Amino acid sequence: MLQEWLLMEHLFTVDELEYLARGGRISKASAFIGGLLNIKPLLHVEEGKLIPLEKIRGKKKLLKRVLEIMHERGVMLELQQLAISHAADEATALEWKQAIQEEFGVKEIFINEIGSAIGAHVGPGTLALFFLNKIPPQE
Repeated sequence: MLQEWLLMEHLFTVDELEYLARGGRISKASAFIGGLLNIKPLLHVEEGKLIPLEKIRGKKKLLKRVLEIMHERGVMLELQQLAISHAADEATALEWKQAIQEEFGVKEIFINEIGSAIGAHVGPGTLALFFLNKIPPQE
């Protein structure tokens, strides 16, 4: 019998590409140009690896795209307890929380701060969102 499973979705973005360049995740040239163009990468974790999904220009477009991805991938979001983690950017975390609650009717969204070990690699302004999605059945 085929079963559908729920999986934790990890979406996150960084505010400054400089920190990804310092860690060797992107080139310094890419970080410089991306900073000039106000590029906000949208990333996720898959099997323990950091996978880039998209490059988005600006915070407003980023939030809009995150909501679209939640529509595409989320399952019964209104019944879930979601989490938002941030690196020294509680104001944006609260903005995301409000937008998600308005869009999906989610009652509980926990907000916490990213620890110093991860924060040193991603920099201030990093935001991460966690929710459950449905993965297709394995044959």
